[in-house]
Amino acid sequence: DSEELNLPFMKLTLNADGPMILGEQPFLYRVPGRDDLLTFTPRFHFSKDHVWFMAMVNAVLLHHVNGQPRYLSDNPDVRASSVIEIMTSKQYDSISGSEVLSKLAQRNLVIIEDHAIERDFNEDTLRLLGSLEASVNIHG
Repeated sequence: DSEELNLPFMKLTLNADGPMILGEQPFLYRVPGRDDLLTFTPRFHFSKDHVWFMAMVNAVLLHHVNGQPRYLSDNPDVRASSVIEIMTSKQYDSISGSEVLSKLAQRNLVIIEDHAIERDFNEDTLRLLGSLEASVNIHG
């Protein structure tokens, strides 16, 4: 009973062998929970992507205060105006679920100093996930 669609076949060929266009400057990023700065130099295949990237960077920089992101400010009023909140895993674990939801309604939470258990990628570790074939109700 199903109709068969007779659409023309079009082959899409992507050529990623062309030279990458390197950005004019590297960017330094301070990452919460790290003492060092990360360096990133954008590389794209098309110059229009550099224009888009720089527009995004400039939009972010417009909201910096005294040359740094609001969440890094020493001023509590400036820090409170940020959409990012940095918490240690101990701080996160100490607040209630409703407090977490309240914070998430206003901000993006970045949890630092979280010490995950290191595991090998093997059959025993995959068993910790449970059965991959089992149905899981995600609606409670």
